[in-house]
Amino acid sequence: RSRFEGGLTVDIGPPDFELRAAILLIKAKQRGIDLPIDQAKLLAANVDDTRKLEGVFLRVLTESQTKNLAIDEELEKIIAGSYNFVAFPIGNNNIESIVVVEITNSYSIEICDMHSFTMRD
Repeated sequence: RSRFEGGLTVDIGPPDFELRAAILLIKAKQRGIDLPIDQAKLLAANVDDTRKLEGVFLRVLTESQTKNLAIDEELEKIIAGSYNFVAFPIGNNNIESIVVVEITNSYSIEICDMHSFTMRD
């Protein structure tokens, strides 16, 4: 134990959004798949864990190949139904949509549930 304590200690946190998107694009390139950047951003925005990210990516590829679908908006709807993805336009975010997505992800609640709460005086 003392030998380990004498070494360099590094805290390795989860990858950020950009790194997750880059990981997806690299994995797709390794498999010879042309993954659209919007699809990579959608997956990276909704999956924080690296292992789960690869699992979701494999699910996307499997769905694409078995149902002869392109990796596009139609496939997003299929995957979104089983993983509760929050589909919002990546490039046109406003503060309110980002806050809503982060709150729903942090507290594991649905957006429709969050919008059903009303402020009372």
